[in-house]
Amino acid sequence: MPFPARLEKTRARAAALYASRRWALARAAYVEVASATTGDVHDGAEVRIAAADVQAKQFRAAVERLRPLLGAGAHQAEAQHHHALALRGLGDVNGYVQAVRALADAQRQSPYAEEALNDLAVWHVLRDDDATAAETFGQMVERFPGGRFAERAAWKAGWWAYRHGTMTDAVRYFETGAAHFPRSDFRPSWLYWSGRAKQRLGDGA
Repeated sequence: MPFPARLEKTRARAAALYASRRWALARAAYVEVASATTGDVHDGAEVRIAAADVQAKQFRAAVERLRPLLGAGAHQAEAQHHHALALRGLGDVNGYVQAVRALADAQRQSPYAEEALNDLAVWHVLRDDDATAAETFGQMVERFPGGRFAERAAWKAGWWAYRHGTMTDAVRYFETGAAHFPRSDFRPSWLYWSGRAKQRLGDGA
């Protein structure tokens, strides 16, 4: 088999293994790709190797591998996402939060930014920091109103706003969810509590 065809087969196998979360096998395949390529293909393989390291709790190795890829390139956002997770794994709380915020600010429409914000919001929930979690969920609704995590984010941000008397925000979050996910199981609750929030606004609440 000609080398380019073999390489493409290896890349496809690596991607399939990665998608199925078979981290060790995916890592081995991406190591093979990285050793045979340059440029964006090489960098993409390096990012995926580091991602597999994060899953294996090899956080220091992941940080070192990702460091050259954080500043630029086609895989910058993905590299920043996994770098943030590696910092969290190392216990660098401030570094983790700052890394996610930097990714969200620099890559405002990237799906990796959305995933990183969702991870951060859930992390805040697990730390019983519900106020910061709600703020982060709200940021997700604003930036990714139709995103893969937006249904839950719209409910979390809207319900927090309603419970804490910020009715304008509650209406915005609930109605954003209802507009973007007309078949969602959350829709009846979004519409009901949006109506209640509007009522309270009308009453001067």
